[in-house]
Amino acid sequence: MPKQTAPADSVFVAITMDSGEPLRIMQFLTCGRGSDLPSGAVWDRTREGWWTREPSPSTIITEVARSCPPFGPDGTPLPRYLRFRVVTFEDIPTDRTFRDALVDDGKALVHDSKKIRAIRSERAARTKGAR
Repeated sequence: MPKQTAPADSVFVAITMDSGEPLRIMQFLTCGRGSDLPSGAVWDRTREGWWTREPSPSTIITEVARSCPPFGPDGTPLPRYLRFRVVTFEDIPTDRTFRDALVDDGKALVHDSKKIRAIRSERAARTKGAR
């Protein structure tokens, strides 16, 4: 399997939710093409139809808030984000085995051992029930 490389024209954001749900990783585009201009973006004068935007805290928080609305379409409250942090592509583990156990400790993305045990227990029960 070839080594994955970081996509150009984007930054990654780790989003911690208030509900204890798995850490969310958002890819924040800093350059794109389309007929709609995203929040904080400006049209690129050298390429028709292309836009650019800086990954500033204000543009990122606007995108995080848009992607984590407080209520669903039916008015049901949804989990809210507590905090976010820009991370590098290399900070994100490529092994997805325990992705739901990933947490952001403020310095690194790490796996929570209690969540890993719960995931293993759930998988074992599912395997046992399938027999």
